[in-house]
Amino acid sequence: MSDLLIQNCDVLKIGSTGVEVLRGQEILVHGNKIGVIQPSGQADASHFRQVIDAHGMLAMPGLINTHAHVSMVLFRGLAEDVPVDKWFNDYIWPLESNLREDDVYWGMMLGLAEMIESGVTSVADHYFHMDRVAEAVEQAGTRALLGWGIFGNQGEQAVKMTADFVRQHNGAANGRIRAWMAPHAPYTCDDDFLRACVREAKQLGAGIHIHVSENMNQTRVSLERRGITPIQVIEQVGLLELPTILAHVKGGTAGGH
Repeated sequence: MSDLLIQNCDVLKIGSTGVEVLRGQEILVHGNKIGVIQPSGQADASHFRQVIDAHGMLAMPGLINTHAHVSMVLFRGLAEDVPVDKWFNDYIWPLESNLREDDVYWGMMLGLAEMIESGVTSVADHYFHMDRVAEAVEQAGTRALLGWGIFGNQGEQAVKMTADFVRQHNGAANGRIRAWMAPHAPYTCDDDFLRACVREAKQLGAGIHIHVSENMNQTRVSLERRGITPIQVIEQVGLLELPTILAHVKGGTAGGH
């Protein structure tokens, strides 16, 4: 007996030749994998443990949230409509300094529930206490690319700590969790710190998830102080030699002014 039969749904098919909607389909699920998608009426419902009539519904690939700090859902509605430097320095970083592991876990659980309800089944999350975040992802049944955010003033010990996290959690939850290195940004991590993260990532066969320039002012400051943009900084330290997620890329390109 198979696990699940979803009947009478429409299916959004995305392929190399384009996108189309297949009408009146049924989906046969075995364990945690889709076995067959075919026109409804071919499968014998008595052979399945669970049958769902999805008439009028659309089955589609799960959406992906490519950059998030999911547990910050706990701060929703706080510090709205303020400049980003004030948002960080006067509100968010003081709040985050008081976060505990359980806060991060329950914030992640809430955020995952909201994403699931909206069709988001995978997230690239860059935050703290990521071992508890991994626990929440495993329980929720979603997928995640997790990076334990670290700052240059935390020193080499932080690089080693987050590398250990990658070793322990890359491939966890039956492959639903992947783990990368996650230095915060060029303006909070000096070049040597970023190079240390690059070395660890190369040794681990992992990538890097990093903020680049959250607004144009960060790009202007980098140009004034160093003569190069934040993108050029991360290029020079070798970060672009790795798989990367670059968040908030405002202004400037690699390879020239």
